[in-house]
Amino acid sequence: MDELIDIVDSQGKPTGETCLKSVAHQKGIMHSAINVWLIDEEDRILIQKRGADVAVSPNEWDVSVAGHISAGEQPIDTAVREISEEIGLKVNSKDLHFTFMYKGMTVHTNGLIDNGFCHVFIYKGNFEVKQLTPQKEEVAELKMMKLEEIETLVHEEKNDFVDRGSDYYSLAFKEIRKFLAKK
Repeated sequence: MDELIDIVDSQGKPTGETCLKSVAHQKGIMHSAINVWLIDEEDRILIQKRGADVAVSPNEWDVSVAGHISAGEQPIDTAVREISEEIGLKVNSKDLHFTFMYKGMTVHTNGLIDNGFCHVFIYKGNFEVKQLTPQKEEVAELKMMKLEEIETLVHEEKNDFVDRGSDYYSLAFKEIRKFLAKK
């Protein structure tokens, strides 16, 4: 679905200009997105298989929830909205833990360009996959895995995970470990 998003500068701050997400992806315009890693009470992480008809990385495994920040929206509000839209889980923003902001650029095989910043959150709560309602247009499958299992799969030369770059995954896994050690 196309939406109006904020254009951001090299520091990730909105410039005051907006464009359609499709235009940002066609031209490589810097913009912002969110990722949320959802962890259950048994320290398992929810991952999603992206739908077959999504524009970027169809049929690939991804973080629990991902989405673009709509124009004028704050990252934390986007995270709450996307969790509800993509998997049907209602969360309170105070239960989301901002972890890091990652700057990167990925040129996808279909020519679309993701360029900008990703605000990464962790959520830990009491939920089960069977309780969730995946958004049919975007999510093909959900499953729970231990961090070590995800790491092994992501680091295989040929894998079915969205290419977010090895630096992103290394940082995300390190931050998830720190988060789990505190709980």
